[in-house]
Amino acid sequence: MCELIIAIDIGSSSVRCTAYNTATNPPTLTPYSSKITSEPFDDNGQYDADVLTDSVEKALKTCIQQMPLNYHIVALGFDCFAMSFVGSNSSNQAITKVFSYAERSASTATYTTKLKQRLLRQNGIESTYQRTGAPIHSAYAGPTLMRLLQEEPKVFNQVTCWQSFTSHLLQRWTDPLHHPIPVSYSEASWTGLYNRLDKCWDNKLLYTIGMNAALQQKLAPVIDYDGLPSDLRLSTDMLSIFPRLSKARLFLGFGDGAMANIGSKCTDLTRIAVTIGTSAALRVVVPSNSVTEIPLGLWCYAVDGQHSLLGGALTDGGSIHAFLNQILKEEDKEKKKNNNKKDYVVGDHGLIVLPFLSGERSPGWNNNACGTIHGLTRNTTTSDIQKAMYESVCLRLKSVMNLISPFLDPNAVVLASGTALKSNPEWKQMMADALGRDLYVEKSSEATSRGVALMVLKSLGKKEQEIKKEQLDVSVEIFQSLKENDYDTWDMELIKQQEMYRKMYGKDGTVGNVRAMGAAVVCGVVLGCVLSYFRPRV
Repeated sequence: MCELIIAIDIGSSSVRCTAYNTATNPPTLTPYSSKITSEPFDDNGQYDADVLTDSVEKALKTCIQQMPLNYHIVALGFDCFAMSFVGSNSSNQAITKVFSYAERSASTATYTTKLKQRLLRQNGIESTYQRTGAPIHSAYAGPTLMRLLQEEPKVFNQVTCWQSFTSHLLQRWTDPLHHPIPVSYSEASWTGLYNRLDKCWDNKLLYTIGMNAALQQKLAPVIDYDGLPSDLRLSTDMLSIFPRLSKARLFLGFGDGAMANIGSKCTDLTRIAVTIGTSAALRVVVPSNSVTEIPLGLWCYAVDGQHSLLGGALTDGGSIHAFLNQILKEEDKEKKKNNNKKDYVVGDHGLIVLPFLSGERSPGWNNNACGTIHGLTRNTTTSDIQKAMYESVCLRLKSVMNLISPFLDPNAVVLASGTALKSNPEWKQMMADALGRDLYVEKSSEATSRGVALMVLKSLGKKEQEIKKEQLDVSVEIFQSLKENDYDTWDMELIKQQEMYRKMYGKDGTVGNVRAMGAAVVCGVVLGCVLSYFRPRV
């Protein structure tokens, strides 16, 4: 008899269901999977909960239909884009959108500033950051809740339960007697409202937002990912649709970044995960009790009750790749063909780029930051702009690496993933050189769902085991970091980028001065003119 775990990966643009065989450890990927393209975020970085639920159910149905009838599904696990937060009423209907890390409404940005001001008056910004592991930023739920309290009190009052999207999904799918479905430590920590030290919602921050004790009761409780009752099953209505899930144990969701680390075998201080999706992130798994103080600029999220994820994220990573493809169209084929991945000198284009097409997260966390290209001349080419923008992402991740380095093994290597990065050999070499560590790129594209399966399997029968580092697959592409003097050149380029950032936004990420603001406007105008000029040449 074959027993399967189904891992449901809820991404920002698609839902993927993948089945894994539990007979082996690590669990083995089976051919049974499905992928459904879901609706994208709306203009404010929000989702319709009903539409997203429909995408998940379609993907799950398609996956199950492929399986032989004698195969048994023993568990259902989830990961989801982080963060996700949704308010529902007493009938389990979502009455708010699913709020996400990509929140872009101008009003929420205003409340981010107001929340910072309240904390500043209490001298509480640093202490809140250390408790929650997250800065005050529109990528987290605090400013959104504050906005709803102030601007949409009727909507807020109708909410009886705030949950992550996966917990909301499970609430819709299960027996009402088990409600409210809790939120996992992992997903709670990604909201920026979770006290990582006490493993509960952070009531000090919630009071500052304006949520008294009664309003805080609207938040679903938090527990570990495997803390649901082992006998909790889908409701009768759901089992009529998915009868083969009648014996499947249900698990709470994880943040997708955490599972990307686990699935790509970056589970200790000798391995660093770099992911270039639409955004970009650099992360390492650490024992939770080892992070007594979070370096300013990073975040620290729970993986489970014992482990945390320390790292930083850029709002723009693969989006830079897509942006370049859109505005520059198609490179000179012959130049691309003859391009040697090591045949370049960092910074030789003379440009300094701040790659903030959608604002900034790590390490400055400036909601109002925008993209800037400095140093344009009449001799600047499309290739110069392209190369400088790729380098700029590497430099931002290098700044995150510098903050994480004190926690790392001296010989730690980097494991990279993400379609945008994998398709670009030159960018991969840049990344290795910028980070000063060898870059390993595995060919597997299932790292995130594999991480879910590993955690579920650990709970099903191997709870006593710690998360273990595994051997790397033999099918890896290795990009060796270049010699030390080249790494020094990257250091110098990072200094230039940081100096440009300070001129534009000040040391704390606030707009520096009138001259810098004027320079930003000029840069924007010049960039628009230059791109218009280059467009017909490409």
